[in-house]
Order: sequence, then structure tokens, then C-alpha cells
Amino acid sequence: MTASALSKMKGFSYICLGLISTLLASCIEDMSSSVEQTAIEFSIESTESKVTSGQDNGSSLSLHWEVDDIIHVNGHDSEPLTEGGSPNATFFFQTSLASPFNAIYPASAAGSTTEGNTEIILPTIQKFNKGSFDRNSCILLGKGDEAGIRLKHAMAYIAFVIEKGDIDASLISLQITSVAGEKLSGRFTTDH
Repeated sequence: MTASALSKMKGFSYICLGLISTLLASCIEDMSSSVEQTAIEFSIESTESKVTSGQDNGSSLSLHWEVDDIIHVNGHDSEPLTEGGSPNATFFFQTSLASPFNAIYPASAAGSTTEGNTEIILPTIQKFNKGSFDRNSCILLGKGDEAGIRLKHAMAYIAFVIEKGDIDASLISLQITSVAGEKLSGRFTTDH
């Protein structure tokens, strides 16, 4: 081959590479635009709950969303929350969700959902969190037809204040049982 022919082939190769790059970029762009996303704003109903974590407003603390919180709606987990510090937050889902919206927080507490009934899972073991509580045991539920849902606490909370006093010992665990044998943890069904 002559130098002129090689030069023409080289130019043709660059044009082909340019076209292939353009086609790939447009395919990637088309694929990303075809993914539907749902955004739903959630707010926590009670800012007067006595056993919640967040901003102290006198005799109680208000519950605030935290970065990386995940909520479960209609069988799908949201993307982790990127901003916290407020009782209101917008969660994004990488799918199209249809109303009515049945929400459970945290997503780890979500069981199955059938015919409007939702199963929640309350952990048997809760971790100590100084000045607050185990967020995995703070189960919030909400239901709505619009993309602005107020979540309510699914249960009451018990706070224990244990003072060291004169005893030089550490508390390793605390076990609670109900008088009548009712379940305090495990799987529960709600129609919230």
C-alpha cells in the first residue's frame, strides 16, 4: 500500500470511531432517559414525641431524617437520602410508583404487602444509642394518594433512665417481657 492509501484509511478509521462514539453516547443517553423515577415527600407527624432524636425543643425532641435513611413504598426501597436534619424529606425511587402509596420507615422493617395490609418487622434486639434510641426500632407508617405523605409512629416507646449510683458495674442488656405474653417484637400486620 502506498502512503496515500494508508493516510486515507487512517482518516476513515477516525471517522468510524467518531461515529461509533456518537452512537454509543446517544444510546446511553436514551437508556438513562427511559428510566422512570418517582419522587415522594414525607413528613413525620409528631414533633412532640418524647422519645425521639433530633432538635431539643424543651421537654421533647423532634424526629429528623438522617443522611442514608431509606423508606419502603409499595414494595420498593428508595434511594438513600442525601440530606438530613429536617422532619420533611423527598425520597427518590428508581421506578414509577402508582398511588395509593403505602410507606414504611425504615425500609428494613418492611415485610410483605397484600391487599392493603402491610407486614412490619420489629427487631428483637435493639441497639443502645446514647441520648436517643435505635432508629431501626422507630417504625413509621403512612398511606396516601398524593406525593406528600405524613408518617405516624406505629407504636409507643419506652425510655429507661438507669443511674449508676454507688454501684460500679456496667449494664450489658435489658430484657422486657409482657405480662400477658403479647408479642413485643417480630412480625405484625397493619392496614395503617
